[in-house]
Amino acid sequence: MNLDFASVWETIADIVPENDALICGDEVVSWKDYDLNSSKIATALLNAGLSANSKAGLYLNNSNEYLIAQNAIFKIGGVPINVNYRYMAEELIYLLDNSDSEAVFYHACYSGRIKEIANSLPNIKAWIEIPDGTKSEFHDSLVFTELLDSCEPMERIHRDPNTIYMLYTGGTTGMPKGVMYKQGEFLVFLFRTLKAMGYDVPEDINNLEEQIHNFKKDNIYVSEEEKTLNYLKFLDNDLSTTTKKVNNSVSYKVIENIVDPDTNEIIGYIAVSYTHLRAHETDS
Repeated sequence: MNLDFASVWETIADIVPENDALICGDEVVSWKDYDLNSSKIATALLNAGLSANSKAGLYLNNSNEYLIAQNAIFKIGGVPINVNYRYMAEELIYLLDNSDSEAVFYHACYSGRIKEIANSLPNIKAWIEIPDGTKSEFHDSLVFTELLDSCEPMERIHRDPNTIYMLYTGGTTGMPKGVMYKQGEFLVFLFRTLKAMGYDVPEDINNLEEQIHNFKKDNIYVSEEEKTLNYLKFLDNDLSTTTKKVNNSVSYKVIENIVDPDTNEIIGYIAVSYTHLRAHETDS
């Protein structure tokens, strides 16, 4: 199994297809449908001219469609770009141009802003509108639901674990900037955090597929309370942790340094706020 988001999720979809993958309000999507719908949208992106390393903006509210669109971008080996739904025309133009986005997913409620900026972004190959009950003001778009009806699922491919995973900052101290990670390395950091929270994550990530099979066989689940307690126990027992001050007010307990493998420099931390630790100690 490749160590990238799309390949991991494809593996899970194969092993537990009927389990719930996405839940937003009353809308529930199984792993099977999550994978299938993402694959159809991936085909639409390929048909529009996107390919590996293409960037695509997600100008969306929280929704199942957000994660389906994100996974579709991952499936083609592309790079999803998070777009703040509060941005107005000037900010949208800057971010979508700065990120080299070639497609944009947006909810119909933002179609007026899309209409306002479309002519300023000639490199966008596809505007994909997700219906939300709002009347659309932009008519040069593809419609998400129609693509699900018309597109065949994309065939699965081998993906490079060094493909970039990018997160754009909010721009509070300047213009938004894209922070880049390699997907394979980011997943390793993510699995370590999950292990600290009480999930049974394998020591060797290459054994992940076997671990998923074991979860299915043993029907193992960890309650939210148990995950929280395990995480706090892990922090309390880790004698190597240090304290970081943020804005001279909030203290965080660091459980692991994130190190750049090329330079061995610390580029981040996996940490938890001491506020949560004190709350736990008070409760107990």
